[in-house]
Amino acid sequence: MARQRFFPRSGSARALWYGSYARGLHELGPALGLPPAEVVASVADALYLAYCTGSYGPSARAFAKASTAAVRGAVGGSGTVPVPMLGFEVPPLPGSDGTLHAVVPVAPGAHRRIMKFVELIKARPACTPTMCVQMGIIGAGEAAAAPVPTFTLETVTAPQGQHVRIRFRKYGRKGVVIHCKRAGGDWEMLGVDMASPFVDKRPLLVAGQPETREYRLRFFEDDASTGEYTPVASITVGV
Repeated sequence: MARQRFFPRSGSARALWYGSYARGLHELGPALGLPPAEVVASVADALYLAYCTGSYGPSARAFAKASTAAVRGAVGGSGTVPVPMLGFEVPPLPGSDGTLHAVVPVAPGAHRRIMKFVELIKARPACTPTMCVQMGIIGAGEAAAAPVPTFTLETVTAPQGQHVRIRFRKYGRKGVVIHCKRAGGDWEMLGVDMASPFVDKRPLLVAGQPETREYRLRFFEDDASTGEYTPVASITVGV
């Protein structure tokens, strides 16, 4: 199959793309008038491929490298310490995040199914360029005309507690401006970032009490915010 212009080349970028596509399709499916069962199936395909390319694949390759080194050491190494063989611990499938369902294995050919569904999405009369940007299904030649950035959220565990990692695409612009509000408060600007990702390292408003954070982004060019805000995305941050 010919490479899709909007589909990334690197494994890590592909994992991000699958995740963005899944969340965008989940949110926009009703507005596009797509069959709900087909939306659910395509979201499931994308979530599983995000896991395969973003978590399982790199872990499996790292294990293969380490196990090969262990075998070489056992065969031709030196010293007196016994060399144990390693066991591969499969990364767990992500559970539900409160918005999307838990990740589950899917039938073979998930990428082909997604690309066919993308063609169906683009053919819908209700599909707009902004929607295509949100789902990441806009071609490279069209990206310069993207009206807003796209982004995804994930929590990461740090010694000080959970942080929020914001991965974004700026479509050739200089950077993005990131805004956030917490626990129903007012919007506040977190900063301007020129390269993805941005990590929100702020502590919880109330220590030990999980909170919901909402984010929106705009492009940044010529030393000023420009364009419309993205759709708002939210995530819960714990301790």
